[in-house]
Amino acid sequence: MRRVTLCLPLIAILPAIAQTATEEMVSMRDGVHLATSIYRPDGQGPWPVVLTRTPYGKDAMYGPSTHKAYLEHGYVRVVQDVRGKFKSEGKYAAFINDMEDGYDTVEWIAKQPWSNGKVGMVGPSAMGIASNLAAMAAPPHLVTAFVNVAQGSSFRYSTYPGGVFLKNLNEEWLRRQGVPPADVPRPIIRTYDDDARKRDIRNYLDKIDIPMYNVGGWYDIFLQGNIDNFVDLQARGGPHARGNQKLMMGAFGHGVLSGDLKYPAEAGNLNGGDPIRWFDHWMKGVDNGVMKEPAVRYYMMGDTFDKGLPAISGAPRTPGLPPPPRLRIICRLRTRSRKRSPPVKKN
Repeated sequence: MRRVTLCLPLIAILPAIAQTATEEMVSMRDGVHLATSIYRPDGQGPWPVVLTRTPYGKDAMYGPSTHKAYLEHGYVRVVQDVRGKFKSEGKYAAFINDMEDGYDTVEWIAKQPWSNGKVGMVGPSAMGIASNLAAMAAPPHLVTAFVNVAQGSSFRYSTYPGGVFLKNLNEEWLRRQGVPPADVPRPIIRTYDDDARKRDIRNYLDKIDIPMYNVGGWYDIFLQGNIDNFVDLQARGGPHARGNQKLMMGAFGHGVLSGDLKYPAEAGNLNGGDPIRWFDHWMKGVDNGVMKEPAVRYYMMGDTFDKGLPAISGAPRTPGLPPPPRLRIICRLRTRSRKRSPPVKKN
């Protein structure tokens, strides 16, 4: 195992507790080493740990300034480049190794002297998918996860929905990850096979025994995945998962909305949620009321041009009776008059 200590410059905008990261090359079960940065708070540990695994570069996306709130609340922050990306060894294959690598990373963290053995995972999109896959592997020391805009089956929600390769979504994303498109005839058809089953959260519900918070957007590409994960785990997860799931849905997408899709700040502010409050409850036992709140909260959308509708002026809603209907549908039919011949009498 190779250990590198990074001494980052002292600059005014960063708190003292976020100045030093320790980088380790963590060994996976097959001997491949993954680059992993560890940020520790001041004081004497051990502490609970919040993990993120990313294909987008841990140093660029999760630099020192991004961990301030976690460190101030007494969490170790761990970020890792997934297999084959940036500083990590191995060959990159999107989401293929994240069950095993997620398991191994969580269990490695639990053994470290600065860890109290309680590990949570957090992240949006690809990082959220990696969190779901780690939960499917059921590492014993994974306590909870907070997942934003992510699905539990790439086959069903993003890669082959309905069995047909979703070219516009996947090829551009894979190209940005350094993976060229396959040189095969189009359309690409695939059946729901054993590989798809292996990475489908529906086949691991009874093994996932942790509370999870799903945050999704009404315009997000993975919105149905967030909803389905909540519904399935809330009803059919392990004993500690059933009844302990949360879902929040807001008026946002996988990126910034544009055009006429404009909502007030509180609608888009839901996209981050409050992961620290969630972790405080499940990893520190803080009675902060988070589990006394409704299991589902959502932003009620409406006509973005009608400022009188609840979607424009209202706060996030909880399930119950829908608001009174305020939509009128007017149909106008244009007809042309024409002379019609009388029916022919049959003898």
